[in-house]
Amino acid sequence: MKRLQDLLSNNKMSLLVSLPANSMELAKAASEAGADVIKVHMNVEHRASGNLFGNLKENEEFFKELNDYFSGITGIVPGDSQEKVKQDEIVRLKELGFDFLSIYSHTAPAWLLEENSLEKMIALSNHYTNYELHSFHTANIQVLEASVMNPDDYGKALTIKDILHYQYLLSQVNQPIVVPTQKKIARKDLKTLYKIGVHGLMIGAIVTGKSADQIYETTKAYKEEIERLRM
Repeated sequence: MKRLQDLLSNNKMSLLVSLPANSMELAKAASEAGADVIKVHMNVEHRASGNLFGNLKENEEFFKELNDYFSGITGIVPGDSQEKVKQDEIVRLKELGFDFLSIYSHTAPAWLLEENSLEKMIALSNHYTNYELHSFHTANIQVLEASVMNPDDYGKALTIKDILHYQYLLSQVNQPIVVPTQKKIARKDLKTLYKIGVHGLMIGAIVTGKSADQIYETTKAYKEEIERLRM
């Protein structure tokens, strides 16, 4: 069941929230503020949040509680290297209620292309090649995450060059595209992203902050702006 792909394909711009820590307080804040999708992490050293996310065993209780609580779509980054992504753990993540995996193409083991337990949101980095992009539409991948900003530009304001880059990606693949807040995407930027056809906006630590109150207020504000654009 392609829950994420269907949501992004059938709704003009959905809101995803990437949590800066594996915490039910943060998950509840995102949910109550209107998040369509919540994404969490394991086996990851996360650049934007500065957090270390532990292994499956350390997080399993939280993952179960999250999926029991949240009625929307949930996804997970299963690791930040090939060695940390285990096939038996992917099966277990499905059992725990997750809908999709989120991982960079260069850290995803090749066998994931044949793994259909969970949908795959595959991220292209700022080092992506044309052959990766051109091959995307025929691969067993359901969503493209456009994590294409240079790390030196993280937290900076969005530019016209960035918009043109996103437009190019949208023109090259058949899959829905999610834009993460590597840059500090402001509410006033949403109109342009909406007009060019971005399927999903994923807000994370760079714009949400790290506290439950910050996540609630930011998620609520972005969701209200998206709803206004849909009218």
